[in-house]
Amino acid sequence: MDSMTPRCLLPVLSVFLVQAAVTQAGLEYFVAEGGSDGDTGLTRSNGWATIQHAVDNITTGDTITVLEGTYDGFWINWSGASNAYNTVRAAPDANVIVNGLPPVSSIYHKNCFIVLDNQWPWPERPVGYWRVEGFEVSGAPSHGILAKGLPWLFLNDIEIRNNKVHDNFYDGIAVWFVDNAVIENNACYTNGYGAGRGEHGIYFGNSGDRPVIRGNHLYNNGGSGLHINADASIGGDGICSDVVIERNVIHNNGHIGGSGINLDGVDGGRVVNNLIYNEHASGISIFQGNGAVPSRNLLVAHNTVVLADNGRWVLNIPNAGSTSNRIHNNILFNLHPTHGSIVLGDTNVAGTISDHNVLMNGFSTDGDSTTIDLDSWHALGYDHHSIIVPPLSGFKDAASGDYRLNEKAPGVDDGIVLPEVSTDILGAPRSRGCGPDIGCYEWGVPGLLMIVTESKAEPLRPLGLARGVSDRGQARSSMPVSVPSAAAGI
Repeated sequence: MDSMTPRCLLPVLSVFLVQAAVTQAGLEYFVAEGGSDGDTGLTRSNGWATIQHAVDNITTGDTITVLEGTYDGFWINWSGASNAYNTVRAAPDANVIVNGLPPVSSIYHKNCFIVLDNQWPWPERPVGYWRVEGFEVSGAPSHGILAKGLPWLFLNDIEIRNNKVHDNFYDGIAVWFVDNAVIENNACYTNGYGAGRGEHGIYFGNSGDRPVIRGNHLYNNGGSGLHINADASIGGDGICSDVVIERNVIHNNGHIGGSGINLDGVDGGRVVNNLIYNEHASGISIFQGNGAVPSRNLLVAHNTVVLADNGRWVLNIPNAGSTSNRIHNNILFNLHPTHGSIVLGDTNVAGTISDHNVLMNGFSTDGDSTTIDLDSWHALGYDHHSIIVPPLSGFKDAASGDYRLNEKAPGVDDGIVLPEVSTDILGAPRSRGCGPDIGCYEWGVPGLLMIVTESKAEPLRPLGLARGVSDRGQARSSMPVSVPSAAAGI
């Protein structure tokens, strides 16, 4: 049999991905090193000098293109329109570095380099319909990129794409009190080591609803790769609803604590097609810390998760109130000598279904006080159709970061069809054989995963690391500042 032929020889349909353009065309302005804020900004040779001047002087629907160079940050405090987004972006193929504070003073900047904010100057005003794309943001004394609304006046429809955000004191990207955010194709690494707090690659929270967090590369952060904290303590309803978390590559986080994906106070949505490996705390945690409710009503499916030998539990659901979660078609491996695949805080988490996964033999129903075997786990109604194998079984080359399955590996064709998950992490259709494959990859799919590793998107080989990217050490130190923050999670 040809090695690229699905075992059951079912027809494969071609998939064409089309992105609809909904934004009204406006004018394009340029910012360039050596430019002048007294110029027109309308050509590359007549570019403005500062991004802040450009933000302050365009009109709704316009685009700011920043040419190669190093710039101070900027602060956005006015709104585009639903049919006329404002865009501030690095020029295609340009290396545009933002490594200084915005040239305006406000206590609300919180020492961040790129800020979207509706608080200052008074009066408060709506801010939405902005795209921030393609920048390298590093060395901020607080967060690299911050989008921050108010409990009574959210930001809306903010899109943060294709940025490289690293070595910032707290979070790489922080998005608080924002509805309809899109955080996509960013690389966030070595953030969150400031003051030993364990902050995150991406921190989304404070009651924002309907976020899409897709295609990001999150690694070597002190806390979580992705932390969602609805945080009822500082206003809003304390619930983040209808989340989409998909096609992210997350690894080597949690050195100070925090899961690859932390979900606190999340109600509804899907966590699918993520590759999470070499994590040093938990893999995916579904819980209540600061949120108004335990996380619930989630589909957790087609994820490949492998914890390091100092990790906690792969899937962690410590609250009995985390009800009605569906856990299907995941690979959940743990290299820790005594921890296992799934830990619950109670024997009865109402409405939770776990089945058709590839697991190792190790479970807990009392928050890790004791471990039970597969038979005891089955007696509780879980994972009757799942496959139990030793950790790392079936991968092509886990030692090199290749977490695709071998042709005859447990999990190939062994999943159940989920209408919500029609493609894999590469965008290839599920399924190519008798059934969908378990884990984030569909077997036998050639192709490249697009993520961000520089200031633009680069292809990521299926082995999980892009060209020239390796796990890095700790972030540099910076002066601590006082900012709102949640715990790093569990």
